[in-house]
Amino acid sequence: MNLKTNYNVPETTIVLSLINDKKDLILKLENLILTQEETILRRLNKWFEFFNENYYRGVCMYSQTIFAIVDASRYDDVFKTQTTHEFELSLKFYSHIFESNIFISLSELEHARFLLKLSLVFSKYPGMVSGSIKESISKLNNGSDNAALKTIFSSLYVKYENPYILTDKIDSLTNEDIDLLMYILQGNNIRNYKNIPFPISRKESFIFINELPKNISFENNLLGRAIISSKLCNTKSCDIKLLKPLLTYSKVFRYNLCDFNKDIMFWKSVFRFISRGNSAKYVSIQDYIDYFEYMKYSEAPNYSLRGRTVFSVENAISNWHESADYPKNMELISQKWHRTTEKDVKINKDKINYLFKEIINGEELFLESKKLKHCVFSYIDSCIHGHLTIWSLQKEVDTIYQPFITIEVSNNKITQVSGKYNRAINDKENKLIEEWAEMMNYKMSIEFCE
Repeated sequence: MNLKTNYNVPETTIVLSLINDKKDLILKLENLILTQEETILRRLNKWFEFFNENYYRGVCMYSQTIFAIVDASRYDDVFKTQTTHEFELSLKFYSHIFESNIFISLSELEHARFLLKLSLVFSKYPGMVSGSIKESISKLNNGSDNAALKTIFSSLYVKYENPYILTDKIDSLTNEDIDLLMYILQGNNIRNYKNIPFPISRKESFIFINELPKNISFENNLLGRAIISSKLCNTKSCDIKLLKPLLTYSKVFRYNLCDFNKDIMFWKSVFRFISRGNSAKYVSIQDYIDYFEYMKYSEAPNYSLRGRTVFSVENAISNWHESADYPKNMELISQKWHRTTEKDVKINKDKINYLFKEIINGEELFLESKKLKHCVFSYIDSCIHGHLTIWSLQKEVDTIYQPFITIEVSNNKITQVSGKYNRAINDKENKLIEEWAEMMNYKMSIEFCE
């Protein structure tokens, strides 16, 4: 099998002869060649040359590292902006690993990505290395999992406080994130950082560095999201375990961070409210967040929780679901947006026909809400702006397809799945959705937070 381009240079040919998954790599390379500048491709070839030359010194880390490098060539701005000198320092970092004579096996792509990012950080901040490189690499003697890789970074760079919200996600940090991390590791106060997006108090900066829950993570705008999380954690009478579901279910936090920060006092009151505990089992954290966002950002900008009880809010949510009377402005019903796929998908499983139908207009979204008694219609702005897509999973009953599950997809990830009244799906339904996700090349990324 050959590349369908003119990029069949010798080093790439050697890689294709050594790699484990040749077919997958060819697809990635063909896409890369069509989308990236020649300078990136030339640099990629030099990476290939280095690892081809050292193949027998790192045979069990070769394939995953090659895939990590190819992915970084497309998505990682730290990788793509390396100078020639920085590139040479990254190779020097890997040379230290090979010269250590430690047997390293990278069975997971995420481990290879983490190690690659360590080499990129090393290339940009070699003068900040405070520990022995040889001793740091020896941490891999007992395995190369995430814990061991994080230990390497800590032993190289951490002398004072360790901001885990940054160091635990080294592999996904941008150039700006790494600049901030190194600024903090030098003992500087985050409040004085030049590119800080939102003001942060002394107490909040302490929370940022030391007390943010380790179970939260962010795919983008890490600094802004971590600062807002610190503000929320600096709220009295709150259950810190509920921070993750609050952030997970909030569309405003996900797509309109500046609005969330502008209304931070409202969101602190939401955090306090959901921390009281809910009296009715059918009202979930997701129900609360969806309802509060609908009221605050669609119905009443001055909406407040002052004077409201758990019982009164749960009654309001129940009535909201039952009536599905959201579109007071009929312009929303007439809104349309583009399909993301050519056609809907039918699957036959256990002699039952299922239809995965992409919702592409306000009327369909409203009917989905009305039939399943949940609040998906309140997501219409996110659909219109292309932040996410909504799919209706329907079952054929007497030749008619009836909706019974609603699916949210964002950035090729399935982020929420709900049945009638926001019920959780069962194992059988989950397997059906997984089968569809594989067909669509979607990743299951549902957060079960409660």
